[in-house]
Amino acid sequence: MAKSMFDINEINRKLYGSNLKKETKRGTLYSYDKDKILQRQKGLCAGKDCKKMHNGKRMPMNIRSHFDHIKSLALNGKDNVTNLQVLVLTVIN
Repeated sequence: MAKSMFDINEINRKLYGSNLKKETKRGTLYSYDKDKILQRQKGLCAGKDCKKMHNGKRMPMNIRSHFDHIKSLALNGKDNVTNLQVLVLTVIN
């Protein structure tokens, strides 16, 4: 197999540096794990300000809700079920 005269990866490395594509620490979150998290939270949002923002009630969550790390991966948080929570998107912002 002949090597192409223009290697797109080589061009990108020269333009953008060697850190063009970083490896992520995140794994796959399966529906089984999402169910575990939802059961742990009793199907409600885990946000601290959720009650304040929604008239004193915690919002009900489902498997399609936003799952977020409790301790960020950037701060050496683990990527496992015990470090994940379900939040309403308005609580995150």
